Parts: sequence; C-alpha cells; structure tokens
Amino acid sequence: MSDRIRKRAIVWALAAVLVMLAALPAAAADLVYIPAIDTLSVSSSDCVPGNMYSVIVLRGASADSGVTGAGLLFIDQVTADRRGEVFVAFVGPEFPDCVVLLGGEFAAGVSSPVTAGTWSPLDRVPKDKLVLPGMLTRVEAEAFANCTFTHVYLGDRVTSIGENAFSGSEALTYIFIPESVTSIAANAFAGSAGVTIGCRAGSYAQQFAEANGIPCRIVD
Repeated sequence: MSDRIRKRAIVWALAAVLVMLAALPAAAADLVYIPAIDTLSVSSSDCVPGNMYSVIVLRGASADSGVTGAGLLFIDQVTADRRGEVFVAFVGPEFPDCVVLLGGEFAAGVSSPVTAGTWSPLDRVPKDKLVLPGMLTRVEAEAFANCTFTHVYLGDRVTSIGENAFSGSEALTYIFIPESVTSIAANAFAGSAGVTIGCRAGSYAQQFAEANGIPCRIVD
C-alpha cells in the first residue's frame, strides 16, 4: 500500500469519529511554538508507550466538524516513546489558523481524536521577526540585503546563504542558522555589525561565525 493511500485511509477512518469529540475526555495535550527552530510541537503524556498516534491539522475548522479535503492541512503518524509521550514537530508559520487533533489509544482508554489546541501563527510571530518558509532550501544573493528585521529564523531545509544575503542590515541582531546549512558566503553579513548567529554546537554556522569574528550563541 502506498504512503498516500495509507494516509488517506487513516484520514477517512478518523473522520468517522471526529463528531464524537465533544463527549470524550480530553487528553493532556499541548501545543508549543519554538521560534528558534521554527516549529510547532504537539505532545501528550497520556499516550501509551509503543502505540501509534495520528496528528491531524484542520484549516479553520471546529474540532467536531469532520474532515474534508479542503480542510485537511497535515497528517502524520508517530509512535509514543518509552515515557508515553508523543512529540511531533513541523513548520508552524506555513499554516493559517487551524485546529490540531491528536488521535490514538490513550492511557484512559480513549481511542478517538481529541483536541490538542488551536494554532494561530500570526498571533505568535512578532512583526519584527522573519520566519522563512519551511520548504526554503537556499537564501539567494542579496535576498535580504538592507532588511529591517531584528530577528531571522531559517528552516532546517536551508543549505546555503548567498553573497550579501543579509548585508547592510543594521537592525539585524539575531539570526538562527540550522545545521543543514553547509555554505555561507563570506560577505553574507557585511555591514550587519550587530548580528549574533544562533546555531547548534559543532555546526558549520558556528565555524563560520568564529572564522569571521561574528558573535555566536549556541542553541541546545
């Protein structure tokens, strides 16, 4: 069975029970946005270790309105870890206002999806911060030269930052560069004297910062 068919089957199976949500006890699920790594995480401590769980994201839908093709934004399956916790991370700002559901076999015996929470990215990303799309793979030459953002967060699919990409950006104080980046032009931050690079320990971004005298902040 192909992955597409498998996920479609999961969606329709879950759609049949979504209307029962209002009468079910809620799992202890949480949504947490982590801007430093541009992700929205969904977790629950009520999950049974080793069991499979589905995460469903619905566009602007109420939790008991069912699933339609137009309303479904995201679905994924994960296995609860040894502590019984589910953790799923995906790029948050790509999604509009939506409802996030978590479905599976919970410790309390609930097998239907429960509402994990509502996600509204525009309410959580300040206007002085630029969170680039999660599908972005390259920051081209001069792409954000002379930008007025104070904070920039690159997604973990970005692999390169081009010539003068953030040059002359006097307001820029922080940029998070993920481990996926393996090429940064020497003048990418020319004229951006106040910038600090956030990165993982041992990453190419750390090596670049140290080699070019740019302050570096290690992010766990």
